[in-house]
Amino acid sequence: MTSFLQFSCFSKPPPQARDRRKSVSAERYDPEADDDQGYTKVVHPKSDDQRKRLTDAIKHILLFRSLDQEQMQEVLDAMFEKEVTCPSCL
Repeated sequence: MTSFLQFSCFSKPPPQARDRRKSVSAERYDPEADDDQGYTKVVHPKSDDQRKRLTDAIKHILLFRSLDQEQMQEVLDAMFEKEVTCPSCL
């Protein structure tokens, strides 16, 4: 009679190697000290209806949810409409 441990499906799994995680380091970054020289604010004109539709479209997107009102307006100002046809790849 054979024992259950002789079958490979019942044998103990091999021990897993536990390697230490590699450390990650970078130089310190202070966003307040970051100068905005060379930055020009982009504004594409929009109707009130377009602005409302854009606001409704992005208010639940994680990337935009934490923006304050001024930041949200800046993002909306930079957006523009682009019409595409069917076989276009976005």
